[in-house]
Amino acid sequence: MNIIEECEKNPLIIELFKNFCPDLNYELLDNNIKKNIIEKIIGTNIKEFFKVNNEINNKIKDNFNLGEKLISDMSLPINLIYVDGKINNIKIKILFDCGSNSNYILKSKIKEANLDEIVDINYKVKVKGLNSNKQTCGRISYTEIQFNEEYNTFFGLNLMIIDDTNIEKNKYNFDLILGINFMKFYNVNIDFLTKIITLKTNIKIKFN
Repeated sequence: MNIIEECEKNPLIIELFKNFCPDLNYELLDNNIKKNIIEKIIGTNIKEFFKVNNEINNKIKDNFNLGEKLISDMSLPINLIYVDGKINNIKIKILFDCGSNSNYILKSKIKEANLDEIVDINYKVKVKGLNSNKQTCGRISYTEIQFNEEYNTFFGLNLMIIDDTNIEKNKYNFDLILGINFMKFYNVNIDFLTKIITLKTNIKIKFN
């Protein structure tokens, strides 16, 4: 088997070739031209390149098999942490988000819960995430939420407001986000085995 045939059996070489020479049609080129270009890309010792590449592929394969053997469950999709709750007696879907350092609520829910009068519209910050960089459209310095109707317990918090006015319906699968600041303040403990969240007041909440 000649070098060109060896290279054409390896998708990586063809991909490198097309990235290196995007204006050339590989299939129409003379074999000598292909060989010269390939040698410029990966060097003259093509066999050594294949050897090293195969060694790397074998290491990746071994590493994959090790992950499947020891931590296969970690690769399975998992639901985010959602619970039902209320704000000003309006039902909301709450997301516990360990990647957020603040609490957020959709503007539409502020209107529905009649909380417009306590919104500081001058307080705006940039938010990274939510599929884009957005700016909040205000802040509520203090309000309260309730997790389960069976508990007559309210939890105080502050909220940044996300403007969802021009966002397609159901793009956000939450109404309110609770971030690390809330979790730290209430010493939140999340048990993934029992799917129960415990707060420092010993309130226990079941999540999905």
